[in-house]
Amino acid sequence: MLCESMSRYFFRDPEPGLKGLSWIATPDNTDLEYMKYGRIRLNSDERFDILTNSEEMVLLAMRGECKISVGSQSFNIRKHCALYVPRSSEVKVLALTDIDLAVFSAPAQKKYATYFANIDEILGRSDKHRVVGRESAKREVITLIGEDVMADRLLVGVTWTMKGNWSSWPPHRHGDILEEVYVFYDMPELAFGIQLVYDDLDNIRFIGIVRNGDAVIIPRGYHPNVAAPGFILKYIWAMCARRPRIDRVYGKVEVQEGYE
Repeated sequence: MLCESMSRYFFRDPEPGLKGLSWIATPDNTDLEYMKYGRIRLNSDERFDILTNSEEMVLLAMRGECKISVGSQSFNIRKHCALYVPRSSEVKVLALTDIDLAVFSAPAQKKYATYFANIDEILGRSDKHRVVGRESAKREVITLIGEDVMADRLLVGVTWTMKGNWSSWPPHRHGDILEEVYVFYDMPELAFGIQLVYDDLDNIRFIGIVRNGDAVIIPRGYHPNVAAPGFILKYIWAMCARRPRIDRVYGKVEVQEGYE
């Protein structure tokens, strides 16, 4: 039985023709308490400026290359690279090609250092790039903005699921300390997966087909997914600590009883 409106858990890929920053999922239109998810799309040579004000932010390149300046620092960002930007910062984005950036934002109490996650370096680190799970649940997990990066709330990375495999398995939850958003990307036109979010199998918050560009909101609950046979799932995961710093812990989960 469906216990809540699914419209607060699922968002289709926004209109590709929209340029600039589009906020897609926020505490205003979901059950998220703190985190916001959006996209920045620009054509080559276009610019966009952001003031983070009281929020910290992570920008992750899904497509294209750009130059991002934060104060006096500049970073060349390409696909799968991510940038942590502290509160009270002025961000200037210059698109070097057509770009599509995922953006995650959350309130922050302290201002930390800007941090650039270079995907080439991350892939060479065993603490950041891991193959996890067994057999039908095997997948690659890549942590871009982890606990080693000083921040108040945000943790961000990507998961690449093997063909036809389950991910976020065994089913687990961490909603008491961390809310989460999944953004699916780099999936061929025919590829799809099935995402679930539930408190128990008789109390389903969301179940549905996910395709390229879709986002699923996970404020609480178990949240496994599975790729269609012959296809992989690729998704960005962004987690937000409910209590700054205290709850910003990766891997502290409650596994669903019977699925250990």
